[in-house]
Amino acid sequence: MFYEFVAGKYKHLFYLSIIVLIILIVFFKIAFLNYVPIEKSISDCPLDYQISNIENTLWNGNLFSGMPWSLNDTAFNDPVLIFMQRIIGHIVNWRVIFLFLAVSGVYVFLTFLKMEGAPAFLGSIFFLLSGYLLKYLVPGSESAFRAVALLPWLFFLLHYLHKRTSILALGSYLFFMILFLGQIQFQIIYFFFFISLIYWITQLMIDFRSDQYGRFLRFSLFGIAGSMIAIAALAQPYYHIIQFLNYAQSRILQIDLGEFLPLLLLFASSVIFNILLYLSLEAKFLKEKFLADLFQITDILLFITLISGFLVDRFITDLNFPDSYFILLALLCIFMFLLLGYAKEKIHKAFFLFAVFILTMGGFYLLNLDFFKNLVKEDLILNEYKPTLSDNFLMDDEELFRIYPLKNEFSNNNWTAYNQSIGGDYKARLYRYDMILQHCLHHEITNRVPLNWNVIKMLNVKYFIHNDKLDLNNLEYAFYDIKKNLTIYKNSDYLPRAWFVENIEILQDKNIVWKRLNDPEFDPARTAILENELNLNVFSSGEKSVEFLEYSDDKIILKTETDTTSFLVISEIYYPENKDWQVFIDGVETEIYTTNYILRGIIIPPGNHILEMIYRPKLLNLFRFFSLWGLIISIILFSIGLYIYKKQNYRGEIVYKIKS
Repeated sequence: MFYEFVAGKYKHLFYLSIIVLIILIVFFKIAFLNYVPIEKSISDCPLDYQISNIENTLWNGNLFSGMPWSLNDTAFNDPVLIFMQRIIGHIVNWRVIFLFLAVSGVYVFLTFLKMEGAPAFLGSIFFLLSGYLLKYLVPGSESAFRAVALLPWLFFLLHYLHKRTSILALGSYLFFMILFLGQIQFQIIYFFFFISLIYWITQLMIDFRSDQYGRFLRFSLFGIAGSMIAIAALAQPYYHIIQFLNYAQSRILQIDLGEFLPLLLLFASSVIFNILLYLSLEAKFLKEKFLADLFQITDILLFITLISGFLVDRFITDLNFPDSYFILLALLCIFMFLLLGYAKEKIHKAFFLFAVFILTMGGFYLLNLDFFKNLVKEDLILNEYKPTLSDNFLMDDEELFRIYPLKNEFSNNNWTAYNQSIGGDYKARLYRYDMILQHCLHHEITNRVPLNWNVIKMLNVKYFIHNDKLDLNNLEYAFYDIKKNLTIYKNSDYLPRAWFVENIEILQDKNIVWKRLNDPEFDPARTAILENELNLNVFSSGEKSVEFLEYSDDKIILKTETDTTSFLVISEIYYPENKDWQVFIDGVETEIYTTNYILRGIIIPPGNHILEMIYRPKLLNLFRFFSLWGLIISIILFSIGLYIYKKQNYRGEIVYKIKS
């Protein structure tokens, strides 16, 4: 009976059960006690945390980028992942579920490569305990962790698509590709497609060497078609990203070579080694089945080996050569010694497997001590996002305004959880706004005060936050946060969120605009700087008033009253040549003018009017159409493929592995 479980038809269930047991034991605190690892300061990751946990908006007015971000469409919210996180998460921490998802993907892949149960089990444990996977368990990296957890299944399905170029293979590949791309983790996406390209080149050499031209052509067509359908299914959310990146300072699409290059070097070298093995006719040692299994691990590009996790995360990225460097060398030497002993038949196979398993578990413990030392209750992190005394004071003010956290507080995203700040994470700033921060915000207008009050006024800054005394005539003490040791000052000289001006200046060169904004004689309350000529005269005299009726990231409604044609400045960021923001006065569309380089301006005719500013992307419906049909095609292909597979292969008996 024991043999049936260890080496018989139940062996895969046995090894997967052992994997589950190891996960629950090693990650017990995370699984059941709601602990999470912390490898960076809590205050460093609020933006990431908001991105992962808030489903309404991403880049929002609190970060003064003002770019609407709709995440409510089915194309972005993966129902499978939401179910796993929210439903199963009541039983065990969702992170553990994804750990098992990742490890089971490795195990299925290795068994599909016709590895025995024990080597496949070891490979899975290698991947489970790799630093590359564990480092994404920290709060704020939820989407990156999910993306990494899906990678083994994608690698497996890519290989399965090559070996079994069928509709089921294509449908399965599509399903996981949509889940993977839906995490919007560009570094990991780059990594996957780079490795896929290397895999494609490897299979090109193998298939052409064995005259399998037709199989390679079908595999290429299916792979390209699958990737295109998956991208189409996610057209809607990626459309918003492209829109944002058109105007953003963010470098989200650029490759972080510091993290990416070591991985590329490791994987590229492993693939080159793998190609040489395939092409070599003298690789006699590969005739031994078990050693062949070991080297087949390179087919998944070193992702599950001891080196992939420990070397990348603990050695290459750490130039100080700490104790972990020597531990790593010792582990690798022991492993090579065991491998050599087994190859020369000095070590029994069972002992070799057991020794490698102990080596892996021991190495994991030694090299990841810091990981378990830095576990904290997730509730403590969530408490960091609860309103502070300062937040409560600011939220009691019902007026629409922004705050200015000074010095070290300026880039602290904690302020953007409940307040509209002119600071925040630089990655979320739009380009024009970032230029104003660099060239104007700290320009000295008042003697020995490096603050541009023109910019501060037009940005609707009502409160300053500082950890020291501010002795400025226009600032008065408002509140002291004893817990954070921060003082809040009220700015007596600020402009409302929208106001009428008396004068218009036309300046087209950005450097001249910045110089004018830095001029002590310039007053944004009276004068607006435009980049294009107006088609009519704007009068400055007469009674004027403006009132906000509704304010959100996607819609702003105001009530205006003026007895002359007037120019209204709205302290919301402007997107150059972006027609997705539409403005209507009493239902009739009008034009938005670039004002003071970063704000919006509108000509208001005389009388009482309702002004609506609505974010209505022109191409959004088209991209939603792509997403809808991409999802429909994916579901149809998977359903048809599953039906054909069951009809051809199901004979009434239980099948525990995918036939290769």
